[in-house]
Amino acid sequence: MADSSFDDLNSFNCPVCLHLLKDPITTACGHSFCMNCITECWDQDDQKGVYSCPQCRQIFTPRPVLNRSTVLAELVEKMKREEPATENKPPLCSAESEDVECDVCIRTKLKAIKFCQMCVAFYCEYHIQTHYTSPALKRHKLVNASPHLLEQICTQHDKPLELYCCQKLICVQCALIDHQNHSIVSPATSRKQIEGQLRSNQENIQLERNQRENKVQELREAMDSHKESAKAAVEQSEAIFADRIRTMKRKREEITKMIKNQEEAEESVVKKHIDSLEQEISDLIKRHDELEQISEIEDDIHFIQKFSSLSQFQFSNLHNITVNQHLTFDEIQPILSELKSQLDDLCEQDTVRISEKVPTVHIMESQNVLTKYLPSQPKTREEFLIYSSLLTLNASSACYQLSVGDKSVSRKDKSTDYYYSRPIATYKVLCKEKLSGRCYFEVNWKGSGCSIGFSYDNISQGATTSFGSNKRSWRCDFTTVNVCEIQNGKTTNVQFVAKIGVFLDTEAGTLSFYNVSDKMTLLHRIQTTFTEPLYPGFSFEKWGNNSSVTIL
Repeated sequence: MADSSFDDLNSFNCPVCLHLLKDPITTACGHSFCMNCITECWDQDDQKGVYSCPQCRQIFTPRPVLNRSTVLAELVEKMKREEPATENKPPLCSAESEDVECDVCIRTKLKAIKFCQMCVAFYCEYHIQTHYTSPALKRHKLVNASPHLLEQICTQHDKPLELYCCQKLICVQCALIDHQNHSIVSPATSRKQIEGQLRSNQENIQLERNQRENKVQELREAMDSHKESAKAAVEQSEAIFADRIRTMKRKREEITKMIKNQEEAEESVVKKHIDSLEQEISDLIKRHDELEQISEIEDDIHFIQKFSSLSQFQFSNLHNITVNQHLTFDEIQPILSELKSQLDDLCEQDTVRISEKVPTVHIMESQNVLTKYLPSQPKTREEFLIYSSLLTLNASSACYQLSVGDKSVSRKDKSTDYYYSRPIATYKVLCKEKLSGRCYFEVNWKGSGCSIGFSYDNISQGATTSFGSNKRSWRCDFTTVNVCEIQNGKTTNVQFVAKIGVFLDTEAGTLSFYNVSDKMTLLHRIQTTFTEPLYPGFSFEKWGNNSSVTIL
């Protein structure tokens, strides 16, 4: 509590401006103010029509008439004369941004030092004095001022939150009205329970923090690994292309040198023939001149002697020198063009595969981000299996000579079949599923052979139409001797295999058959235009008893 000198000093300070009273007046409740201060306060209350004391909040209606307190004014003047140093004393602290302001201060808001839980108000060092001196206010509960104290007041009843019920803090009035017969405990008791939850939450938060820190570390390491992998891929790409460029330059130089060597060798042989023929021409001209001179001799004996002295002239056989008028290096150009086309196709195919693979390399396996690798031109078995389709045989589409399960079918002729009138057997069966887009499946076959077919139309039991007999179906035959494609009555022979991979791409219009092994080998490809989804199926029309097919 403040000492008596402090009380004496503040008794003559205006509660509004906190300075010594000037033209003091005293209200009916007994508090004194500067004439100007109380006038300004009540001017602001004119619109409400209700006037209150700025210090004790007592209500006055109508607005009281203010008269200057002469006795009080004389006491203030006397204090000024007796204690002139009072004016030089340091002022009370004004509230800073982080401080709680006094609720009573009107002009200059001072820093609050106490909070009254009964008045539900903050008080500065000056305005709290009445709680120390007034017998009625001394019973109020004061606590140190703090910004969070207002949160401890019931917003409905303006009472302190002193009890805990239904997982929330309540005031006494809330307990009497809304929480009768409830299990109400004090905040201290509830705190013990909440502290357990708090520790559990702290442990969970620490665990979550550790997990996130580990995940951050994992992501950073993955990102670094991703960068290193990308760097290595770029370096490998540059090294491979640089090596291929060097190889292509070397091959270009070898081909150029080969052509030049051939050109020079042929020119050397031809030049030898030219030199030999030119020498013969020179000798023939010389002999022709000699004969001309002999022909001019008039003496018969001398004429005969000169002619007889000439040696027999040897000529080369021109028939042995044949010039090929059509052999030129133009025949090399188609081979070079074919080489260029093959290199272009190979580069284009592999570039497409790389461009489809690169977007699928992700650091995080997030479904929102993950791009699935779907190669448009698969080459390895793993890439084909991306388009794997689950097929089930449709027993209702098979003739009675076939033994059909969900995944396997075999030809099982019986000797009694020849003695009963049966529909003509086509020995075929379709799958239940229709295929479109890119689809892949594998089959094993045994026996003398099998046929893999595709049809736009479903085939009912007993139907006589065979795969490949019209423009709405295709069939590829596999035997122990060879493989044949039949479409629209035309046959094409292909090589033999036992395990077959079938890849359908309706958009590209291709139906491809592969030998399934460590390396996928293309056996045959049908190029056409597909306008509808297709039923895959199998036929044993050309194959012997016990031939079978199993869908893998």
